Amino acid sequence: MIELKSARDLINTERLQRELAEAGLDAVVAVAPENTYYLSGAYIRTQVSIRDRLALVLWPRQGEPTFIVCNIEESLVARESWIGDVRTYVEFAQSPVNLLIEVMRERGLQGSRIGIERRFLTAEYHDELLEGFQADYRPADQLLERVRAIKMPGEVERIRDAFVRTEAAIRAAWAATRAGDSEKVIAERMSAEITERGADGIRHVTLASGENTIHAHRRPGERRLAPGDLLLTDIGGNWGGFNSDMARMGVCGEPTAESLKEYGAYREAYVDTLRFLGPGVTAAEVFNHCAREFEKRGIALRAPHIGHSLSRGGGHENPILHPFNEQRLEPGMLIALEPTFQASETRRYHLEDLVLITSDGREILTDWQSTADMIRLAT
Repeated sequence: MIELKSARDLINTERLQRELAEAGLDAVVAVAPENTYYLSGAYIRTQVSIRDRLALVLWPRQGEPTFIVCNIEESLVARESWIGDVRTYVEFAQSPVNLLIEVMRERGLQGSRIGIERRFLTAEYHDELLEGFQADYRPADQLLERVRAIKMPGEVERIRDAFVRTEAAIRAAWAATRAGDSEKVIAERMSAEITERGADGIRHVTLASGENTIHAHRRPGERRLAPGDLLLTDIGGNWGGFNSDMARMGVCGEPTAESLKEYGAYREAYVDTLRFLGPGVTAAEVFNHCAREFEKRGIALRAPHIGHSLSRGGGHENPILHPFNEQRLEPGMLIALEPTFQASETRRYHLEDLVLITSDGREILTDWQSTADMIRLAT
């Protein structure tokens, strides 16, 4: 849990106010879990699992924000959120949007220009808002994404710590792994190591061996690790809403000459792309650079994207590194770089490291040098 005194320091309020001013907005209404968590400091888990149980943050350009939540969550919000003005509604008896309308009337926002999230708000709630309160509503999804994209120092440190702990967990789990262990057992071992390092839980886990590595999001199964098998993981844990998302490669026993050659070419292109990241280049330019580095080494980049930033509460967020994204990288952005390489119908390679964009280049926050060789697992 984030301390209340520091929760507001994790919000890029300066950029938020600038974005509101540039868009001519008098207020913005945040609805998506990653945005309400970002702005309030409180993670309402049921907002994800029960879509009608909205939590909303009304952030005016002038004055303090209001946090609207179901009364079931009132005690949690009192403990975790820094926002002083908390309004609650009774589920089934009152609509959360109706309460939002009451607050906006109280704030004198009739006829003003208000940003709303169109991607998360259901059509039913959207219609209720438009019919119940007269205002000039403008889409604000990308505005809030731009605010979140520039991380505050406290965010960078927490996300970096999550990645470092995750890599330590992977290596500890794989050090205890032997040929004959099933994918499921290895994944459970990694998950246990992550929670032992303080995580609240596992956000996601992909774990695949041998021919299963070709699947992008393989669920760990009963296949048993055998000598010569490649082992691939893409795993993330959750530390108080700050998440890791790390990929590493292993091999059981001695790698074949073929896999050594493939991995070597892939990693060279990967490292070159890590070093290409920097302020001013676009997400598309990073993708295209990586594709050229793959091509130079006689390998093909088939993935639709090669990396992303990380949202509060988990998930990918812009800038996503795909060939159609002209968003420029800026100092303060975090990028999880993860181009993948499918070498054959039975082998795929995947690394992922965390990079901070700085004013004069980049700082790789994870131990990318440790990937010079695939992690060896005992036979």
